[in-house]
Amino acid sequence: MAKHTVKHTCGHTSNLNLVGPMRERERKLAWLRTIPCQSCEREAESTKAAANAKTSGLVTLSGSGKQIAWAESLRAKAISEITGYETKVIAVRKNDPTKANAILKAIDNVRTQATARWWIDHRDATIRDMLREAIA
Repeated sequence: MAKHTVKHTCGHTSNLNLVGPMRERERKLAWLRTIPCQSCEREAESTKAAANAKTSGLVTLSGSGKQIAWAESLRAKAISEITGYETKVIAVRKNDPTKANAILKAIDNVRTQATARWWIDHRDATIRDMLREAIA
């Protein structure tokens, strides 16, 4: 194991312990020099998710700055999955409109969750789990 210092494209440096053949370590170091650090990468992802949420008409999240930044990314992934699920529910609505309408209402309840904490607490929950909780 060897310690290496890498300067990323964002200007930050990372101290890493890399293992493996020297050739592989050099290859990985060269690649790491071409990307931003993990912190800047997460920040960019969060900023993009927040902008998308705003243009999509989603509610503004409340919480600390760090919570909101993390929750924006979590919400973006969940909303993407929920939208796919919603499309399926709408397609089969005529078979069981009562059930479909209950699911669509639950989807709206999930979409309107306004606290960053809720999204963080549900980060490992499946979409079905979120919807079951929203129906209850």
